Amino acid sequence: MKNLLIGLTLVLLDISLFWSGHQIELLPDFVGFWFIAQNMKHLGRESRVFAKFADYAKGAAGVSLLVFVAKAVGVEIAWLDFVVDVAAAAMAYGCAWVVLQGIHEFEVNRSQDLQYDILMYGLRNTAIAAVVSCLLGLLPIVGIFGWIVEMIFAFGFLVDFKKTALLFSSKKERARISEYSEE
Repeated sequence: MKNLLIGLTLVLLDISLFWSGHQIELLPDFVGFWFIAQNMKHLGRESRVFAKFADYAKGAAGVSLLVFVAKAVGVEIAWLDFVVDVAAAAMAYGCAWVVLQGIHEFEVNRSQDLQYDILMYGLRNTAIAAVVSCLLGLLPIVGIFGWIVEMIFAFGFLVDFKKTALLFSSKKERARISEYSEE
């Protein structure tokens, strides 16, 4: 779960440097998708959802690597940048949604509350803030306010996800200790 948190942090928090028509993401999405894919593969032993969608996260890592390189070298086609940004957001939120479906599967299979409902609420609000931010981004000065609101919602979602990761790992640790004590 820790790698899922790291991956979601890299994917959902967008902080970039701009200079002379070049853009470098300080928290690159492709690294985040790679973390997510690796953890989905690991958790795939316990979850059909994670096993099924690990390759989706790998594909998203590849696509976002291409976008990262294109932006770093300054490839720019006015309206295409907007389309690429929307597609990147769709991949990010699609991947986050799949992660939450895997968590829901863990909740059902283990009869353990991992705060799925809270996470879905937070993800939905973060996605809405991202759409508003993207639209406001078309207006130069107002766009920064949309980005700030999006980052606040994303950070709140990530804090809730951290709580879920702690719940998940504490449950696994308790199960490991009880197995050891039974022997």
